[in-house]
Amino acid sequence: MKTTTTTEITWLPNGCPESFNIHHLIPHEYDCNKFYICDFGQKVERSCALGTYFDPSLQICNWPFAVNCTSSSTPGPPATTQEATSTTSTTTTTLPPPTLPPQTTTTTQEVP
Repeated sequence: MKTTTTTEITWLPNGCPESFNIHHLIPHEYDCNKFYICDFGQKVERSCALGTYFDPSLQICNWPFAVNCTSSSTPGPPATTQEATSTTSTTTTTLPPPTLPPQTTTTTQEVP
């Protein structure tokens, strides 16, 4: 008679197994050439050799044609929506009315 024992694996929120005795590799979020190794519950980034991709099903680096990975580029900056704001500053200066030069009146009178 053969007895099989099944042990359930508990996973941490970061994807690593809770038990440090379990060897588990995690695919990188967006780069097919990279993966994470779990080291005492912490993800540590590693890279595959040049020209190979991480194969999560086999837990090894493999030839790209043998790996089902669709992205292998660095993502751009995170998408953010920012409302455009503009500030207009208006300065009004009120000047007094121009001062006219004094008017001179000349009168001539004939003397007899």
